[in-house]
Amino acid sequence: MSDRAWWDAAAVGRPGARRGRGTVFCTQHVLADLALCILAIGAGSRLYLHYVRADGDRRQRIVWPLGLFFWGRHWTLGAWCEIREDYRSFRLDRFVSAEDIGPRPEVRGEAPSLEGFLRRVTGDDQASGTR
Repeated sequence: MSDRAWWDAAAVGRPGARRGRGTVFCTQHVLADLALCILAIGAGSRLYLHYVRADGDRRQRIVWPLGLFFWGRHWTLGAWCEIREDYRSFRLDRFVSAEDIGPRPEVRGEAPSLEGFLRRVTGDDQASGTR
């Protein structure tokens, strides 16, 4: 299946659209946030997020989007959080709003990256102590 066909069938969220073994379904709200995240990752932009945590608490964060992941039923943004100064994951279906706020600042040393995020979530950074 071509990338374009996958986007048309899965990301647009036609009920019953299939990708692999699972059904992929996105609301228009998630689809819009997915598109914004894709553009921000490509442009190296930061996002200002308003989101609702699993416990219902509302939060705001400025993040550097690094990668998008589909975990069973939900799209998740892997990002560097400026407030926590650490890697974090955010479910797109919990976004209240998201806004592109421009480019990331210059960083001395190793900048937060998708590779760093993946090392963190897999536990590979514990021994090396890297970002």
